[in-house]
Amino acid sequence: FPLQIKTFDGYNQPYHPAVLYKDNQWNKFKYWMVVTPYPMNARPYRDRWECPCIYHSNNGIDWDISSSLAYPLDDLNENEIKNKDFFSDPHLLLKNNIMECWYRLTHRYREDMDTYILRKTSADGINWTEREVLIDPNDKDILHNLGDMVRSPAIIWQNEYRMWYVDNKENRGQRNICFSSSSNGFKWKQRIICQLKGKEINPWHIDVSYIDNVYYLIIYDLDSLSLWKSEDGIHFDFIKTILKPSLVYGSFWSDGLYRSVLVKNEKSYLLYFSAYDEEKRYIGLMKGDDPSTLKVISASNGKSQKHNWIRIYLTNRKRTLSNIKRSILHNYS
Repeated sequence: FPLQIKTFDGYNQPYHPAVLYKDNQWNKFKYWMVVTPYPMNARPYRDRWECPCIYHSNNGIDWDISSSLAYPLDDLNENEIKNKDFFSDPHLLLKNNIMECWYRLTHRYREDMDTYILRKTSADGINWTEREVLIDPNDKDILHNLGDMVRSPAIIWQNEYRMWYVDNKENRGQRNICFSSSSNGFKWKQRIICQLKGKEINPWHIDVSYIDNVYYLIIYDLDSLSLWKSEDGIHFDFIKTILKPSLVYGSFWSDGLYRSVLVKNEKSYLLYFSAYDEEKRYIGLMKGDDPSTLKVISASNGKSQKHNWIRIYLTNRKRTLSNIKRSILHNYS
């Protein structure tokens, strides 16, 4: 079973998690998480509900929202909704005991889009400052140093803001993972393209965690989740592919995955992963004694999920026949 998380829009389909863990708690809770609802078949449009929402927990499984369900951390105004603008890609970090939530706001136009990086901060996880613009795509210095897109930013405070993100405004073509740093979040150094060794990959959404003096990178490449590690945050070595769509009918990650985040508590490593089946979107949980031994567990009982291989065969066979049928229809249409 996935995590059971209610969202302000009523669809209860959380997505794109970012999680912080503090063994000695931060404002009474060990775990803090930001997600964006991303419900299938939602009106007036799916992206409209992609607003950052803050949750907290003391066991990493049972999550409560930090304020009323009626109010996300930020919301679109009437003009933004009419224009079909949207938020996306939230991230959490702690700086000097202040929580910061970074997230994107994209304005749609007829032929193009502008994506801004915004920030709100809080001393208690409940009361937040007004939004401020950190990265303006119309700023020529920003465009020169960071490129034309900051997608799925992962930010860590280490006496400066250290940010990893996926570049390339186009959905197609080869994308890079870039690194940049800033003392204040407004002025950024020239980006460095990270070097990935051990596997050819085209990243789409990422997260970076700094655990026990090691940078761990989780890459979603429009198919699977892979694990990488680095000592300097620039040169990453491939460790393994840690999760693929299950293709099992009835599994909540049967059809796909998305951005995921790795954390470590007192006893083990946890990976919170985005997933979806034919009907809904979810957040699942993997657990292991080491990042390379992670296994999907049920959020209801903490036990590992086991695949039904007969179901896998039948599901694969059904999808293969469906793909062949679509291919034939396409070729003769």
